[in-house]
Amino acid sequence: MNTQIKNYVTETEEQRVNRLVEQNMGLVKHIISRMEIHLPSGMDKEDLVSIGNFGLIEAARKYDLSKNTKFQTYAYIKIRGSVLDEVRKFSFGGQSILRKQKKLMDTYKLLQQRFSRMPSDEEVAKELGLSMIKFDELIKDTNGASLLSLDQYVESEESIRMIDMISHEEDHLEDIIQGEQISSLSKSLDRLPQNEKLVLSLYYEQELSLKEISLIINLSESRISQIHKKAILKIKNDIEG
Repeated sequence: MNTQIKNYVTETEEQRVNRLVEQNMGLVKHIISRMEIHLPSGMDKEDLVSIGNFGLIEAARKYDLSKNTKFQTYAYIKIRGSVLDEVRKFSFGGQSILRKQKKLMDTYKLLQQRFSRMPSDEEVAKELGLSMIKFDELIKDTNGASLLSLDQYVESEESIRMIDMISHEEDHLEDIIQGEQISSLSKSLDRLPQNEKLVLSLYYEQELSLKEISLIINLSESRISQIHKKAILKIKNDIEG
């Protein structure tokens, strides 16, 4: 008899929940570590770990083996959903954040068309009528939009099975890498400043956490997050523009 089925037959509900939670605690930290670079400024990562743990417990209680879905896949959706709910509460002006990001992206696109090249941060700040300090604050404010705009899936059996077949990562860089865009992506990456290319490489290729990247580059985690955000905005505008 399959071990998983045997456990379900012999365990009480409480034993099953405890086992699933204990076996998958690492999943919560993994999800948070891959989402943290998109989090709004000021969010406490440890608070999100607690929220994610509640999502894991809920997943363990509601998991139905008969649906033929891996528990890790089902739990991933529940944990990530719990964290996104918390991001919405923290960023209670969710639509306002998305509007700010759109204005920022539109400005990058406008200047790119005007100059026939990728604009510098200083040029974007000037166009927006902002000092560099205010511009950096805007980048911080719009960080949560990355997560809010990605939360579009429908939690159904079909969507869960689909997620079961693909990577669990939903990072922006991966969203825009599609067959016909690879050449454009390569050119966009080449046009980025060296520090932005380095951050993207360490985060997406080496899969390092914000903390690990900050130690390597000797910059704060919040600064690394800003650099990442700027790079993604530039690439998206370059490809979509």
